[in-house]
Amino acid sequence: MSETSVFLSAVEEVLECGEQRRIKVAVSEKVYEMERNPALRASLYQGIHRGIKNQFGVTSYKDLKRQDMLRVLRFIDSWLPK
Repeated sequence: MSETSVFLSAVEEVLECGEQRRIKVAVSEKVYEMERNPALRASLYQGIHRGIKNQFGVTSYKDLKRQDMLRVLRFIDSWLPK
């Protein structure tokens, strides 16, 4: 397999823009469901994004793999702050 093929294969594995947006919306819905006070939401956003990064070994939700999409959505749905 050529170096270009390996790169293209890796690129195809990450989430597309619409899938990234779905993750972003799911995070926002979870945070708003948990906290109505805007001043307190920032720590929830930080916590849930940190959880995603740790659980899935990525530096950003934009780096998530397509194959993990449903697992990530389940993680967000069940996430609770520590």
